[in-house]
Amino acid sequence: MLRKIVIIAAMASLAGVAAAAPLMPTFGIKAGANFSNIDVDDLDASSRTGFVGGVFCNLAWPVFNLQGELLYSQKGFNDAGFTGDETADVSVGTIQIPVLLKFALPIPAVSPSLYAGPALSFTTSATAKTATGDEDVKDFFESSVWSLVVGADVTLAGKLIVDLRYDMDLSSISTDALTNVGSDVKGRTFTVMVGFAF
Repeated sequence: MLRKIVIIAAMASLAGVAAAAPLMPTFGIKAGANFSNIDVDDLDASSRTGFVGGVFCNLAWPVFNLQGELLYSQKGFNDAGFTGDETADVSVGTIQIPVLLKFALPIPAVSPSLYAGPALSFTTSATAKTATGDEDVKDFFESSVWSLVVGADVTLAGKLIVDLRYDMDLSSISTDALTNVGSDVKGRTFTVMVGFAF
């Protein structure tokens, strides 16, 4: 009887360790489109569409996942009227590193998740396009920006991923010299991506 109790206790302990330990990491790729704009007082601008894509690594637990990503993300805004009577379309290239905590529902075949987490973006390029030509304005943008990412994704058959997220800057993306409006310039981006897990 005592032996059976010891065996059952050992099996329960192993099950608990297995549940607590992460599964093997999953790697994958994803790509899609950004629809970005800025949130700043006294400056009108319209949305800009850009490319986003990169790789991810997901560590899965039974309910919660931790996912890190490395993305190239094109953001910016169009029709900004901060150059006198002339408007400009601004394109900003960034390398973004999100770290996301995901709440996964283990539903067979279709696995939805909700997630949130911080992201750090590094500015690689910035160009303002006006009627007179293109101008390099990278010096007017901060070299790094923190943002908050929230979103949802669905994994089909454990491989195909459809991802929808909202990226909200927590700090200003540019110096005041770019806009001369005396307030922070914070990006707001909707992103749609499709990915594949290996």
